Amino acid sequence: PLLRAQRTLAIQWREIEDIKDDRINLKQQLVQLELDLIQIPEAILYKSSVCHRSFPLREFQMDRAQHLGNQVDKLQQEMEDMVRNRRRDIMEMEHEQDRMTSTLRAELSDLEKDLTSIRGQRDDLQCKIELIKATTQDNRCSSREWQHLTETRSQCTAHLETQVLRSLQKAAACTGSSDFYQFVMSLTKPDLILDDLRKENLSLEEQMRECRQNVQSTHSLTPDQVAFLQEEAALHSTLAQLNTRHAQFIDLYGFDPINDVPELTALQSRLTKEQQDMQAARQRIESLEKTEVQLLNEIDNVAKAYGDYEEQNMALINTLAQKEDDLIQLQHDAIKFSHTFTALNKSKDAYAMVANALTKQIERQMAYIKELNEKEKSENHQAGLYERQIASAQTACKTYQQKIAELKELLDQHKDKTRLAKERVGDLEKSLLEMVRVLEQESLARLQQEEEMMCLRHKIERDTKVDTPTEIRLRKEKEEYRSLLNCSSCGTRLKSHVLMRCMHTFCKDCLDIRIETRQRRCPTCNENFGMSDMRQFYL
Repeated sequence: PLLRAQRTLAIQWREIEDIKDDRINLKQQLVQLELDLIQIPEAILYKSSVCHRSFPLREFQMDRAQHLGNQVDKLQQEMEDMVRNRRRDIMEMEHEQDRMTSTLRAELSDLEKDLTSIRGQRDDLQCKIELIKATTQDNRCSSREWQHLTETRSQCTAHLETQVLRSLQKAAACTGSSDFYQFVMSLTKPDLILDDLRKENLSLEEQMRECRQNVQSTHSLTPDQVAFLQEEAALHSTLAQLNTRHAQFIDLYGFDPINDVPELTALQSRLTKEQQDMQAARQRIESLEKTEVQLLNEIDNVAKAYGDYEEQNMALINTLAQKEDDLIQLQHDAIKFSHTFTALNKSKDAYAMVANALTKQIERQMAYIKELNEKEKSENHQAGLYERQIASAQTACKTYQQKIAELKELLDQHKDKTRLAKERVGDLEKSLLEMVRVLEQESLARLQQEEEMMCLRHKIERDTKVDTPTEIRLRKEKEEYRSLLNCSSCGTRLKSHVLMRCMHTFCKDCLDIRIETRQRRCPTCNENFGMSDMRQFYL
């Protein structure tokens, strides 16, 4: 029975192929007849599917181009607003900076005036002190003081050099190194560099710390005793310095400042008062310097904010450049669509030119008829000739009318033939569909029987023998491959049709349901499809 069924299926398949070939030939004949008999007018062209598809595409592209133009205008306006705001902010910051600099300059000028006034007061006080010292009758301060005052500037450097040498000699003696002490004693002036002296001072301080630590560790002194010893050493050093300064003052001026002198006390009180005023002025200067530092910090903050604003502006400029690139890309797309639109317009213009040519031809014919009428009025002596011509024209018109009637009859016959052919094609399609449906049902029944037979065979094999892992794996792979033959939408029926747009396969029932419900999208990739995109295939 299977061989008989296969033979019948092969015969039916050949008949279906022959019917398909006949259908294709009939369609070609119908198309040729329509092209030979029908002249397509402009209205039908406008009603064609190409025009219907191109008009919405044209409107969509025009709307898209308008939308893109509006976006470009908005972006340009935003860019202009940003540039305007940036310029305004820069102008405001410049005005603010100028105002702050002017205020700082005014404050600095005030401070300079205060400093000059304080310096003038100090110079006046010094002059007054010198005048008082010059006018006093004390013989101790008359000659030697003036002599020392004149020689002060010349002896200042020598005195400082001797102090430096003494300090170096003391430091060298405290180090305990004989070589360094002999080197320092051989110096007549301070030839050592300041960095070397600082290094030597640091080494001496480290040695002093080590000596202190050794003393603390050997005598086990408490922290209070150590602090007391340090304070006592500091007092001894300050006392020695005061004694040296006291001796220097006596050597310099020739009198002891500890003894009370009335003029000296008055000058000291006045000097203390002036020192207090100078201290107040210094405090005021320090406060002004602090305010100046605050203002400079504010200026730095403003400069940092300006830098941040510049960075933000650069970021916005970069985004704007990216948007401009997108805009250029969109303009390229708009140019492409405009080319397609111009091509459609050219085709429309071509049809319009054909229609205009026909209308001009009709107008020329009408003008010729008018000329003939005018000639008929002007040339009455040729009426007979014209009557014969009219008679001949009437006979020609009758012949033409007869030919037109014959052509109409032929057209009706061809229309009847085409209608019959269409009916025949429809009947053939119905019969083909019925045969295909029957064949599909038979193939499905055969496949179901084969599956049942395979299931029964597998059951028998499972009952008779034990499956190996390889057989189990092969069985699973076979079931998976068989499941791939089923429709991915319903999962029960076999795949029988393919969508030519996306090449996804489904069963006919699922596709028919989607076409009836107008959900003409692929269930897998959501791509649009139509009746012409469906193709049948056989497994």
